[in-house]
Amino acid sequence: MLDAADIKQAVEMTTVLAWYGLKPNRAGFIPCPFHGDTDPSLKVYPSGRGWHCFGCNKGGSVIDFVMAMEDVTFQDACQKIQERSGLQGYRSTYRPAVVRDYAKKYKKDSQAKKDKEIERWRSEVRRYDAVMSNATGWTPALVEACQNIAYAEYRLEAALGLYD
Repeated sequence: MLDAADIKQAVEMTTVLAWYGLKPNRAGFIPCPFHGDTDPSLKVYPSGRGWHCFGCNKGGSVIDFVMAMEDVTFQDACQKIQERSGLQGYRSTYRPAVVRDYAKKYKKDSQAKKDKEIERWRSEVRRYDAVMSNATGWTPALVEACQNIAYAEYRLEAALGLYD
């Protein structure tokens, strides 16, 4: 396995962004994927192979970006970068098709997570609605439903993207 310095030198930040379907604008900014960002606040430095978000104050190298996106350790991030970029020794056999395939897989996985969250909150709202409509008196389940239904509805609406 290559060491971190070799990986940072061999893999450009724009390549890593392409794996996740992200493309910086002409000024090198993208909306930060690490916080609810609607305006581009993450600056990409392709020549220095680094990045910095002016909103959440995160930043670092290509390895740090993969660690944050994938929620993995440093070693796992280095391994993923080597696999995805096709690094063999000190030369890259990077192919754009590999990047496109990974971007599609990442979007598919992200959508599956989002769908799972939507279904979870839909289920909670239905359960609370059922408890409230079938209640004949004050029970612990009714108290819980009254306390939590507004939050469950909010989380469902947020998962559906109504607050974006």
